[in-house]
Amino acid sequence: EEKKASWAGREPPAPTTTNQPSWIGQDHPDRTPLHFVLYTGKNSWSGAPVSHRVITESTGDLHDECIGCSHDIPGADIQLCLPKNQCHTVLVGRLIGRWNSCFNGGVEELQVIWAGETIRSNNAYLFERVDFGEGCQIDSCDPDNELEFEFFLDRRQDSSYPNPFAWNLAEVATDESFLQGQAPYNESSFIYEKACVPRSSCLEFYMGYPSNTTSGFYDPSPYSIRLDGVIYDEHELRFGTDLFSGPDKLDQTVNLGDCSVETLCNATTEDLFRMEFTTEALVECFASANNDYNYSSSISSSDMRFWLQDIDEEDFASSYVWSADYEDFEVDRKYAFMSCIPNDRCAQFFFATDNQVASYSLYQNGVELTQRSIQTDSFEGLTLTNAGVCAPAPTLSLTLERVLVASVTVLSLLNMFW
Repeated sequence: EEKKASWAGREPPAPTTTNQPSWIGQDHPDRTPLHFVLYTGKNSWSGAPVSHRVITESTGDLHDECIGCSHDIPGADIQLCLPKNQCHTVLVGRLIGRWNSCFNGGVEELQVIWAGETIRSNNAYLFERVDFGEGCQIDSCDPDNELEFEFFLDRRQDSSYPNPFAWNLAEVATDESFLQGQAPYNESSFIYEKACVPRSSCLEFYMGYPSNTTSGFYDPSPYSIRLDGVIYDEHELRFGTDLFSGPDKLDQTVNLGDCSVETLCNATTEDLFRMEFTTEALVECFASANNDYNYSSSISSSDMRFWLQDIDEEDFASSYVWSADYEDFEVDRKYAFMSCIPNDRCAQFFFATDNQVASYSLYQNGVELTQRSIQTDSFEGLTLTNAGVCAPAPTLSLTLERVLVASVTVLSLLNMFW
């Protein structure tokens, strides 16, 4: 079924131009029109604050930028004329989570239209990077040897935030730093950082405030951490002191990349658990008077229930990971998570049996966990996979497995001559 345009039959946003010459609406031999639309309709939040940036990275040109701007109904239509023969980028960050159209109704949609063609449409956007134009692959990472790391952060001004808020991306084995920086103090900022890293890297991304912070504050800034387009973490920081929900939280570390239990964990006492899943490409909305269209670009975390926790643990907050750790889920997107877990405890991974993923895979020490036990008891509606010491299959690390295979091969060759 064809997707119904969000603003079909309604008045579109009024065009907004920034430092553009008088010929913006006319044909030009060296320029192409860009329409960057942030549509806000009825039943929405009247346009949550959005940050955006339009750049040409190769020349360093900043064509348009707005940090934490509100877009009241009907929204904004930014129109620019950009050089035809260059690669351009639109960056977007939304300060207050995703607007899940199926769950909330209403309209808050992003569209990027280049030369009259819609190249990106998302009615539940949070962070976006859209490249368009000519030569966009020239400045990208080496596809054979490298992956691209990305970090988004949309941060509002707040004088109570400690200084600095810093981040660092490093190789676990060598501590080599690929990327580091810090946010401007006491001003709103939209952070986008990227770096090319070796494909074989096991990475650690740290972000946080100084450990000696004692002043009271709460920072709910949204962020996203990605590698090769795969989302490893995406939510609100929820950093602060004297938090109602628990102890002070000043920093966070996210692991990503090609990691083994020997590289990332204490292989004597821990296993390495890894989860990967890809969401469905199309999510249809249920019939409702509040719904202005028939599809959604995101899936609510409540419709994608999953968690990993020790068998004797009952508090979701103590889970190694659970679906509420994410700011809902974008459709047609791959997600990943990894964590070291004790190898002398029984852990359980539950996933909603009726879920909206195209596929999901679980691994322990590099070996896939294929058990899928559909529950009929108090966990009805969930599918169980055991992990930790209760994993149903041997969980040799990839390194050890290769050593054993090599040893068997050598012995087989020797036997040929005995």
